[in-house]
Amino acid sequence: MICMSIFETIVLGSIAFFASVISDTERVLQSDYILIVINFFDSHWLSDSSNLIICISIIVVFLVASKNGFQALVNYWSIRYSAIVEGIFAGKLLSGFLKMPYEWHLSQNSADLILVAANWRTYLGRSFFYAALQIISDSLMIMIMLTSLFILQPIVSVIVVFILGSSSLLLLTTIRRKLDHVAQNARNYEVSLIKQATKMIHGFKDVIISGKQELFNTKYRQTLFQISKIQGTQRVIAGFPTWLLESIGFFMISFSICYMMVFLDYSVARVSGTITLLAVTAWRVLPALSRILAQLTTIRNVTPYVETVLKYYKDVEKNESIHQISIQNTNIDMDFQHEIQLQDVSFKYTDTKRFALNNISMTIKKGDVVGIIGASGAGKSTFVDIITGLLVPTQGKIFIDKTELKTYPQRMTWITKIGYVPQTPYIFDGTIAENIAYDYDTCNIDMDFVLKCCHMAAMDDFLDELPRGIDSYIGERGIRLSGGQRQRVSIARALYQKPELLIFDEATSALDSGNEKDIQKTIYRLRKKQTIIIVAHRLTTVKACDIIYNFEKATLKQWGRPEDMLCFNNLFQNKSA
Repeated sequence: MICMSIFETIVLGSIAFFASVISDTERVLQSDYILIVINFFDSHWLSDSSNLIICISIIVVFLVASKNGFQALVNYWSIRYSAIVEGIFAGKLLSGFLKMPYEWHLSQNSADLILVAANWRTYLGRSFFYAALQIISDSLMIMIMLTSLFILQPIVSVIVVFILGSSSLLLLTTIRRKLDHVAQNARNYEVSLIKQATKMIHGFKDVIISGKQELFNTKYRQTLFQISKIQGTQRVIAGFPTWLLESIGFFMISFSICYMMVFLDYSVARVSGTITLLAVTAWRVLPALSRILAQLTTIRNVTPYVETVLKYYKDVEKNESIHQISIQNTNIDMDFQHEIQLQDVSFKYTDTKRFALNNISMTIKKGDVVGIIGASGAGKSTFVDIITGLLVPTQGKIFIDKTELKTYPQRMTWITKIGYVPQTPYIFDGTIAENIAYDYDTCNIDMDFVLKCCHMAAMDDFLDELPRGIDSYIGERGIRLSGGQRQRVSIARALYQKPELLIFDEATSALDSGNEKDIQKTIYRLRKKQTIIIVAHRLTTVKACDIIYNFEKATLKQWGRPEDMLCFNNLFQNKSA
């Protein structure tokens, strides 16, 4: 950029000199500088005015063409550099989000995270960063050009600097507050727009059934109108400096001509050369000033977005400083051979006073099928998040055999040994095989093992009905599958990870009784092959388990064999009656 600015100044000087040669060639030929050049190169043919004009014109054309080529190259490098910075930040944010604590994700809005990682990265790179580079480039050019002008014409340059500087400062201070207010509103409306679209698309069925289409559409159109209005205001503000500076530039040139002719008594050649130098300087400086003000406008417009991106980036950096050892760079032995022990485990979510789990102790033997029951809010989900390592106990300890599950690398290693089947599994728009392996690259998928997992998950019946088997596309969120089939895909996905612990978290609560029985048969088929934890609301769902734990109000109320728990439950119900 520095070289570009110097090069551009040289080109503008050559254009001014070319104008002087054309306006008064004879006077230029008498110049000491031209005589030195002629004698140095022993080129007396330059003494002819026509030859001098031709030679200078060729040199100017070459310099202008070279300058434009170099400028295009610098601009290309700036865009590439900004795009690379943008890509690095976006990649770091997305990978950082995946490493953030589970409790942090519970307090975030998924639409915000998607916006920051996928959309707002452009504000950081191609808007903010590129604008900053352009401001640096244009500022260097203006500084070098005005310095050269000051050396050649100090009085005129003082006038130029005063007029342009005061005008630009006045413009910037006038529009800055307005820009900040408008930019913040634009950011807020854009977040609202994405959230509304997410509600409408993800909750399509509920929106249609509730008859709220027009309500959502009206709100969406109102937000769109507000964004359009704000964007129009931003464009008007961005274009205003250019219009004003053009008028100021013309006034500046006219005033300088009058001043030199009346007060300085310059010759025509000198006035022509100075005015040409001033004109070409204004030709480059005024657009550069306009670009600087426009880029400053851009920066002010995107600052709220960039601040949000950097806020998330700060969270990611803070999390990485806490967990300096990444799971990819560790080789920690967390084999589950005998038992999992919870010793006086308690957990309390941030900014809450009540414990979600309170003083829980239990032992899960390898190969057992363990049932976890309790009403909503009893602590079952928190227990699952604790035992998987997603949440860190506020108090107490967890042991995998004799190894305490304590550090971040240990928790991340332990998670890879767990298969998890949720109540509503996430099914993406791909084939059955891709969903089971959770991978888009078919080259990485072990198709034979996928088929084996499908067989273990009792998927043979409906796979035979599909024309392409495991290569059949099942639509976004598995829309082409029934609820029971989606659960079986989720079970096969969990088995594909070759887990040492398999967790079914309310995996049958959303199914009808027929599908629930089928899924239960599938689960109990895995007995003795896997250590299984089944989380459910009802005692009847886990009656075939080896041991059942009953949670109530964040505590472990009772536990025992299914027959004992069933007897206790019947006795309790009779007493209540």
